[in-house]
Amino acid sequence: MRITNLYQYNRTVANYQKSMKSIEESREQLSSGQKISNSYEDASVYNDGLRLDYEISTLKQVSEVTSKAQNFSKNSDNALEEFSKQLENFKVKLVQAASDVHSHTSLEAIANDLEGIYDHLKNIANSSVNGQYLFSGSAVSTKPISDYGVYMGNKDQMSVVGGSNVQIPYNVSGFDIFLGTDSDYAKTLTTNVKLADLSKKNAKEAPVYLDDESSIKNLVGLNYVKDTDSLDGDYDFSETSGVKFQNTYFYLQGTRADGKSFTSKFSMTADASMRALMDKIGMEFGNTATSKIVDVNINDSGQITVEDLTLGNQVINFSLVGATEQVNSKADIANAIAHDAAGTSPASVSKLSDLAGKSDVYITDFTKSKFNDIDGNVVDSLDFDQVKFQRVDNTLISNVSQVNRKTGEFATDSTRLSETAGGDKLYTGSTSKYDIDNQSLGIKVVSKIGTTYDIKINFGTDDGATPTSFEISGVKYPIYNSDEFGDYRTRTSDLTYRQIMDIVAMAASDNIPTLPHDEDAGTLTDEERKENVEVYSASIKKSRGMVEVGFDTKGRITLTDKTQAETTMELAIFDTTESGKFYGDSTGTTDATSQGKGAIFSFMQNNALTIDEPSVDLFKDLQEMIAAVRNGGEQRADSESEDPRNTGLQGGIEKIDHLLDHINKSKVKIGSYTNLLEDTKTRADLMSVNVSSVKSEIIDTDYAFAYLTLMQRTTSFQAMLSSTAKINQLSLLNYL
Repeated sequence: MRITNLYQYNRTVANYQKSMKSIEESREQLSSGQKISNSYEDASVYNDGLRLDYEISTLKQVSEVTSKAQNFSKNSDNALEEFSKQLENFKVKLVQAASDVHSHTSLEAIANDLEGIYDHLKNIANSSVNGQYLFSGSAVSTKPISDYGVYMGNKDQMSVVGGSNVQIPYNVSGFDIFLGTDSDYAKTLTTNVKLADLSKKNAKEAPVYLDDESSIKNLVGLNYVKDTDSLDGDYDFSETSGVKFQNTYFYLQGTRADGKSFTSKFSMTADASMRALMDKIGMEFGNTATSKIVDVNINDSGQITVEDLTLGNQVINFSLVGATEQVNSKADIANAIAHDAAGTSPASVSKLSDLAGKSDVYITDFTKSKFNDIDGNVVDSLDFDQVKFQRVDNTLISNVSQVNRKTGEFATDSTRLSETAGGDKLYTGSTSKYDIDNQSLGIKVVSKIGTTYDIKINFGTDDGATPTSFEISGVKYPIYNSDEFGDYRTRTSDLTYRQIMDIVAMAASDNIPTLPHDEDAGTLTDEERKENVEVYSASIKKSRGMVEVGFDTKGRITLTDKTQAETTMELAIFDTTESGKFYGDSTGTTDATSQGKGAIFSFMQNNALTIDEPSVDLFKDLQEMIAAVRNGGEQRADSESEDPRNTGLQGGIEKIDHLLDHINKSKVKIGSYTNLLEDTKTRADLMSVNVSSVKSEIIDTDYAFAYLTLMQRTTSFQAMLSSTAKINQLSLLNYL
C-alpha cells in the first residue's frame, strides 16, 4: 500500500475527530450528570429513562390527586362524625319525650329543641369545602338538602386514579346517606287502632288493652248486640256464662314477603284467642309449623304488629277488617249463630263493599286513616286500595312503593309493570316478568281545570291478539311502544311505568290526544300510523310543561303541578280486576282458581303503618318524630290522633336507632376511603423515591468512572497528536 501525504492527512483528521468526540462525551456526562443526552447515544438507556420518567410522573400525580381527595374524604368523615353526635342528641331528647311526666308545655319545648337539632343536621348535610358540597354526589355545586329536607343531589360516586386501572372512591353520596337502604334490617308493620277489651262497659273511659290471652269475644265485646243492656256486663263473657256468641269473620289482604298479593277470608269463634288470630295471620303470610316468614304479635297498646323475617325485604303490607253479625238483643244471638252455620251474612260476603251500609254487621277496625276514597269520602275500614293520592302542597303522593320483585329495587320509569306485579304466574320462559294478561287498571284524575277523567288501562294479551290500550269516555287509545314510541303498540309484558305515568300526565293537564286515524278500524298505512304517533307524542310533550309524573326516592308515584303552589288536582290508580274480592283463606276449598288471589297492582292503600323498613328517608323520618312529640307525645300510633299514620314515639325511637346505625355505616365507609387514600398516597410517595433511585442507577453518570475515562481519553488524544506530529516530520532522508 502506498502511503501518500493525503492519506496521512485524512488519517490524522479522522483520529483527531474520533478522540475529540470521545472526550466531549465524557465532558458532557460530567457536566449534565447523565450518561446520555440524546436517544441515539444509547437506545436502551433512553427507553428505560423515558419509562421511568412516566412512572415517576404518574406516581406524583397519584400523590397529588389522592392528597386532594383525602382532604375531601376527611372533611366528609368529620361532618358525619358531627352528624352522628347530633343524632345521638336527637335520640336523647326523643327518649325524654317518651316519659309520661311531661306536660304539653314541656313537650312543646322538647319539640323545639328537636327542631333546632334538625336544622343543625341540615346544615351539616350541606357542608362544603372550597365551594364544593360534600354530600351531593358528583353534583358538587348543588346544595344537597333543601329547606324542606328533600335531597337535591345525585347518586354518583366520585373517584380518583390510584394507579393503572385502579379507581379509588372518595365520597359517599347524600342519596346513600340520607335515602339509602340497609339489607340487614327488616320491615315492621303495625295497626293503629288500640284494641281494648270491649266486654267492659267502661272500655272507653278506662281501657284495658288486649293481649295474647284475650279472646275474640273481648275484641267484639258488647257489640254482639245492639241493646247492650240485655247483656249483664262481664258475666256474659266469662267462661261459665254459658252464652255462645256469634263467629267473627276477618278479611285480610296485602302483599307477602315474596311480593305476591293475597286476600283471605276466615272466621274465628268467640272463644278463640287473639294469639290464634295472630297465628292465622302469620299462616296467611306463609308461616308453617316448621318455618316462619313473618313474626306476628300484639303490643301493649293492643295493636297488631307484623315483622318480615326476611332481612332487606320491604314489600309486605296488609289490611285487616273484622265483621260480626250484630243482633238486637241477647235473645237473638242463637239466630245469628244459625245464620253462620247456613253460610249467610257475613259469611257469604265475597267483596268488602258488600258490607257497606249493613246495619246488622258490626265492623272491627284495625287501621284508620284520613285519606279519601275514590268518591271523595274519608276512607273507612272497607276501603283498601281504591284510595286517592295524598295531597301535599302542589304534589299528589302515593304511599305504596313499586318494587321489582326480582331485584328488590324500587321501580324506575323504565321498569315494566310485569316485573312488579303481585301475581304468582310467570310468563312462559320468563324468570322476572309476571303474567298480567287481561288485567286492567282504573285511573281517576281530576285535572288542573277540574275535569274528571275515568280512565281504564287494558293490558290485553302478550301475544298481541289483544293490544294494550286505554279508554276515556268510551274512546279507545293505543299505547305506543316507548318514549320514542316507534311504530307499533306495546306488548303487555313490556308496558312500563313511564307509559302509565304519561297517560296520567295527559289527563291531568287536559291534553288527551285526538288521533287522526283509528287503530282498530283496520290496518293503517305507515304514514297514517306515523301521524298517530306524532299526535300522541305531541300531547305527552305538551303535558310535561304543565305537570310532572314520576317516582320519589322510595319508588312511590307522584304527580306535581308545575304551575301552582297548591294543586287542585286529584288522582287515584287502582286494580279493577281483583281488588276487594275475597274467595276464602289459603286452606279453604272455595273457587280454587281464585283462592287467595288479590289485586296484583296497588298504588295507594289504607294499610298498616310502617314502623321501620330497610330503606330510610332520614329528614322525613325526623320530621315525623318531631310531629309525634308536638302531637302530645303519643307513645304509639293512634287512630284517634290528629295524625293517625304517625307511628308515635316508640316507633320513632326504633327508627332513630336504625338511622344512627345507617349513618355510622356511612361513616365507616368514608373512613375506609380516607385510609385507602392515605395508604395510596404513602405508597405513591415511596414508590416515586424507589423509581427515582432505579432511574438514577440507569441514567445518571458515575462521576469517578467518567472522570477517569476523560483523563484516559485526554492522555490518548495527546499521545495521538504527538505521534502524528512525529510521523508528519519524517522525510525520504530518514529512510536512506
